[in-house]
Amino acid sequence: MTNPLISVVIATYNTGRYLPETLESVIAQTYRNWEIIVVDDGSTDNTHELIKPYLSCICFIQQKHGGLASARNAGLQLAKGDFIALLDADDLWLPEKLAIQVEIAGNNPESGLIACDGVEFDDQKITSLHLLHGSVANKLFDSKESEITGHFHHNFFKQGIISCPAQTLLPRHLVEEIGSFGDFSAQDYDYYLRTALRFPITFHRHSLVRWRYHAESMSGHWSRRKFVWNLQILLVMRNHLHR
Repeated sequence: MTNPLISVVIATYNTGRYLPETLESVIAQTYRNWEIIVVDDGSTDNTHELIKPYLSCICFIQQKHGGLASARNAGLQLAKGDFIALLDADDLWLPEKLAIQVEIAGNNPESGLIACDGVEFDDQKITSLHLLHGSVANKLFDSKESEITGHFHHNFFKQGIISCPAQTLLPRHLVEEIGSFGDFSAQDYDYYLRTALRFPITFHRHSLVRWRYHAESMSGHWSRRKFVWNLQILLVMRNHLHR
């Protein structure tokens, strides 16, 4: 596939103060064949004002507050791309993110998901040097190769491998087969499990994502994050077991 279209889906809810920087990180991509879909999930902050300078180059829709799954699914319904790239409204991409992942996806057409590495940061410093975790990440970092492809369904049960959706690139055929996001707090983890059950996944070591930590995020402050995550993951695993 030559020069595929990438649909960048950004869901936002009261994160207007971060949204311009996030949009600039997409506009600065060296890969140019993209569309940006921003779904405002009923924000009550100044998102509408802050996004005005970008309206000529994005698709911006507003809806009543229905939660993150509802916003992402609304974006998926509008996406025309050959690939879908998810990006939360407070996270950032390095300029070569899409270019590198499109090339890797082209070399691995059987993969249902491409995921890169990155760092976590707050406004002052880097708080974590990696966004890939677990045995799969260890194997990748210990290897001389820059990427690894395989069936990792069981690995996802042992430990979350991907920290944030901004790391991923999804082929359209995956979205058409897997369907919409489930209405879970850990909906991205649920999506990875559903993907890994049916498709191989490609991980690569390029550090291309900046995942922003702030205490008012959905996961909350550092002191309670692990507790919140584990509760969310248990609900997803119960649903996955029934499926």
